[in-house]
Amino acid sequence: MDYDPYTSDELTHFVGKRCASDEERYDRLAKILREGRLRASGIPGIGEGSLARLSVTGNQRLSDETAIQGQIVCFCDIPLSSLALHMRKYSHFGVAFPKSFLVAKGANPVFYVVRDAVLPGITLIPSAAGALELRHDVTRADLMDQIHAEAMALSTMNHDLMFDSKDQDLQKLLFRIERLRQLLYQTVLAFIKPFDSTESEDSDHNFYMEREWRVYGDVLFQLGDVRRIILPASYAERFKRDFQNIGADVTTLG
Repeated sequence: MDYDPYTSDELTHFVGKRCASDEERYDRLAKILREGRLRASGIPGIGEGSLARLSVTGNQRLSDETAIQGQIVCFCDIPLSSLALHMRKYSHFGVAFPKSFLVAKGANPVFYVVRDAVLPGITLIPSAAGALELRHDVTRADLMDQIHAEAMALSTMNHDLMFDSKDQDLQKLLFRIERLRQLLYQTVLAFIKPFDSTESEDSDHNFYMEREWRVYGDVLFQLGDVRRIILPASYAERFKRDFQNIGADVTTLG
């Protein structure tokens, strides 16, 4: 049976969304290819060059992505035939790699969570005082934020007990608990992407349409690793002159 694919075997990163012109976007794409590096976005408050890949803040929220900040490179898992909407939001200049190449560098799809989803009936959630509270018709955003606040409060208490206690067995147990919390944030919560279900498909805030994958840290590559280059038709000949030996498919869209 024939069908239109709804995922791709390559992941695409679009460059230059905030650039003022296509000329700047082309220059940025060319720089990325010459350096063989996609630079990860920075973490607010942490200087460039820091080895930190993830920052977790207790007084912020999971539901708006302020609680977890990471140095990441984002890709989309969208077939060529369906990229038009995504490019209108981001850019018409992109570089794509085989999915297998990026998976070997830790790439993982995000977990989309509907912020405005309501959990009907009664839900038991952590309260600010540390007790459990019965709440009616809780939104998923509220539940996520309450769980994060409780996890960070317990982490602070755990940290204090771990260093104040002289019981080595207790210290080891508390360390294991804290390490488990850190791993949960690094491997699961850092890949959460909240979105509002009421946003239209062409909204810049409808992240569900992006089929996002993330890599933490810079992505280093050789030109031979590149599967595809996407750019406007007006730049195709120039690109072929600038990168005569790249070997990747050059696709003009939009």
